[in-house]
Amino acid sequence: MLDTDFTGSHIATYDSIFLEPDWILRKFQGWRLLADLPEGKLLRRNFGPFCRYLILTNSFSDIRQFLPRGLSAWFSQIIVKDLGIKATNAPPIRTFCNSTYRLSTDEERLLNMYTFAINLRLGEDTLWKNFNQTTRKSCRIAFDKGVKHEFIQDSSSRLVDVFIDTLANMAIKRGLVPPERSLIKRIINQGAGNLHYVSLSGEPLTFALIYRAGKKIFYLLGVSTDSDRAAGGGHLLHWEIIRHYKLAGLHWYDMGGVQEINSNNGIYKFKRGFGGALIDLGPEYVLTGVGVQLAMKSRNSLKRILKGRL
Repeated sequence: MLDTDFTGSHIATYDSIFLEPDWILRKFQGWRLLADLPEGKLLRRNFGPFCRYLILTNSFSDIRQFLPRGLSAWFSQIIVKDLGIKATNAPPIRTFCNSTYRLSTDEERLLNMYTFAINLRLGEDTLWKNFNQTTRKSCRIAFDKGVKHEFIQDSSSRLVDVFIDTLANMAIKRGLVPPERSLIKRIINQGAGNLHYVSLSGEPLTFALIYRAGKKIFYLLGVSTDSDRAAGGGHLLHWEIIRHYKLAGLHWYDMGGVQEINSNNGIYKFKRGFGGALIDLGPEYVLTGVGVQLAMKSRNSLKRILKGRL
């Protein structure tokens, strides 16, 4: 994947953190590597009688060699992440071996379609100059107010629970699935991630859980408290993260998912302001067996019953 700055000049090549052996799916979420070939990788995760397969490939036409023998289409879901084409140009349907794969919806997508990647091997002055005016101004304002950056490597810290509780409250308000507390704590305890935050007069403002795999870091989860609305610590937090991991010798900062390339989208505008390269990570296709579909439908019906919405 080619990394370019906003003038279009070539800087370096960024390969997605999804391909790293220590990526979260394999290290913490139960996905097992079944095949690792030049054309891509095959991973599997079991859910009771069901199996989910994830194929990371540079060409959709290569998936034949990844499909396991004796695969039960009824009890399986196959996800294909095609890293070889751009998500912006992806056809909605792909057919292979008489099976129809469709594009994953936003709700069911396993991996991101777009991200901004920052090359940490650039000089600190260059990284700062790549920020847009709004981002630099916000950093200066927060710094002048006395906003401080710190990070946590011990999950027993009270602020880790504050982070998780704040994140859970935000998720519930937005109708999202709250984070798994034990997973976040395991990531921190095993040294795969640090919880970074900025504070003002001892009051935490904004948190960011940064995951590390190889020479890359990834903005995994983040949330701001109500106190950050006036202090504007979010921009300063990511600048300090960039400086911290550059000094540690890492190469790339993957700022996490961007659902759409749209200047009116708040997440897109915020992440674009740090001057990283917009990376198209390719489309994701899914083929879901009938048994899996029925199980998912039953699960969703149960959720609606519990919420009193049926």
